[in-house]
Amino acid sequence: MDSIGKIIEHAENGNRLKISGKTVWAGLGNRSGLHGFATTLIDEKWEKSGPRFERKMSQLPPGTVVELHRFRNITRDRGRWHHVSTVTVGERV
Repeated sequence: MDSIGKIIEHAENGNRLKISGKTVWAGLGNRSGLHGFATTLIDEKWEKSGPRFERKMSQLPPGTVVELHRFRNITRDRGRWHHVSTVTVGERV
């Protein structure tokens, strides 16, 4: 899988992406209590904004560093985004 594919897959799963400390895809944070509706929300967001996001990501210059974050609950009502990995555009993943 190439780096752009990994970035797009991470966003499509409802997770957060940052470039140079700025959020480029917000993701869906605390999903507790949403049950199956979380998947519906993520799918609707991706259907609406996904193609535009994919175009933007494919236009990133090689060497751009993208941070991948995933939301992790602390308790049922609280949590925070945790850095999962870093992907450099143009590299093989």
